[in-house]
Amino acid sequence: MGRGFTLRVQTGDKIKKGQLLEFDISEIEQAGFPVITPVLVPDDQEMVKSVETMEGAGVVDGVPLLRVHLK
Repeated sequence: MGRGFTLRVQTGDKIKKGQLLEFDISEIEQAGFPVITPVLVPDDQEMVKSVETMEGAGVVDGVPLLRVHLK
């Protein structure tokens, strides 16, 4: 695993939400890598329950982030 990331599971493990890995955002930034996380939204609208705009901390460079709830 790359610097700044710590893998918390092994091949074949059954995992739970939040268990896969940990990361040190400061170390990633210091290494010169961007820390913006891309968001993937399914193109099949039948899979989407709702979409909400994130206010406050969810705004980056004036562009609001979205939270997509799947069915």
